[in-house]
Amino acid sequence: MVRKMEEIIKAKAVEGILFFSKENIRYITQFCGEEAVLYFSKEKKTLFVDPRYFEQAQTEAKGCEVYLVKEGIKEIGRVLKGWGVKQVGIEAQAVTVATFWELKKQEFELHPLVEELEDIRAVKETWEIEQIVEALRLAEGAFLRILELVKPGISERDLALEFEYLLKKMGAEDVAFSSIVLTGPRTSLPHGKPTDRKLQWGEPLLFDFGAVFKGYCSDQTRTLLFGPQDPELKKIFSIVKEAQRRAIEAIRPGVPCSEVDRIAREYLQEAGYGDFFGHGTGHGIGLAVHEAPSLSPRSRHVLQKGMVVTVEPGVYIPGLGGVRIEDLVLVEENGPRVLSSLAKEVVLS
Repeated sequence: MVRKMEEIIKAKAVEGILFFSKENIRYITQFCGEEAVLYFSKEKKTLFVDPRYFEQAQTEAKGCEVYLVKEGIKEIGRVLKGWGVKQVGIEAQAVTVATFWELKKQEFELHPLVEELEDIRAVKETWEIEQIVEALRLAEGAFLRILELVKPGISERDLALEFEYLLKKMGAEDVAFSSIVLTGPRTSLPHGKPTDRKLQWGEPLLFDFGAVFKGYCSDQTRTLLFGPQDPELKKIFSIVKEAQRRAIEAIRPGVPCSEVDRIAREYLQEAGYGDFFGHGTGHGIGLAVHEAPSLSPRSRHVLQKGMVVTVEPGVYIPGLGGVRIEDLVLVEENGPRVLSSLAKEVVLS
C-alpha cells in the first residue's frame, strides 16, 4: 500500500495527499473514528483529529503522528504551510466543497484524485478476506434466525429491526447498511425501505442484508418464496438464478468487469427481461459496502486475484414484484470461489 501511494505522489507531482474518507483513513492507519484528516507523503504520515478523537487516535493509529487540531481545515492548512507544502493531492470523492475552497483560499495547488485512489483497496490481503468472510457468516447466521419469524402478518420494518438486533447480539459491529426488506409488489423497488406493510401468504419477500466485522462489510440478497407464487415470478426467479450462475462462472483474473456484466445482462435480455434490470451486476466490497471494482457496462476495471465482488442480477416489474439474488465471490487464480453458503432458493410454507 505504501508503495502504491508513493507511486501516485510521484506520478501526480504532488508533495503529499490529503485523505478525508474514514474508509481510506482506517485502511492506511487503522484509526476507526468517524472524523479525521490524513496527510500522507514520502516523509511523513500525519493524522489530524479534534479533541473528541485525540485519545482514541493515539491508541489506534499505527505508524503515523497524531496531531490535535481545534480549528479544522483552517488549522490543518496552516500546519501544511508551515511545512512548506504547496502541491497537494486530495481525495476528491470525499472532500466537501467548503473544505476544497478553504484550501484554495490558502493558495495550495490542489490536484483532485479519483481513479488513482479508488483502486488502492480493490485487491484484498488474506486477512481482509478473513474479516469479510466472518462478516458474511454473522449475517447469514442472523438471516437464518430471522426465517423462523417469517409468517403472515409480520411487517417489513419488524423483520429489519429483528435482523439488526440479532446481528449485533451475535457479535457484529453493525449492519453494513440499512437492511432492504420488501414484501409483495414492493419487491420491485431495488433499494426500497422497509415499511409497516405486512407479509401475506403467497407473496415474495426480498431481503438485502449485510454485517460489519472489524470494519469489513458483507452484502447478500435472497428473494424468499413464501407459499404458492405467481407463475411469472417463479419463472423470473429461475431466470435471475441462471443469469447469476453465468456471471459467476465468468469470473477469473484478467476478465474485464464489463464482460461479467454483459453476460448477465445479455441473458436477461434474451429471456425478455433486459428492460427490467436497471443496475450494475455487482461491485467490490471491503471497508465500504460499495467500492472498486464495479461490475457494470461502463466499468474500466479488470478482475484481479484477491478481489471480492458481489454478483447480483435482478429483475423488477412494477405492480408484480422483483427478484434479486446476490452473493459474494472471491477472485482466485483459477476462477471464482463463492463465499456465501446460503441456499439460493428459500421456499417457506
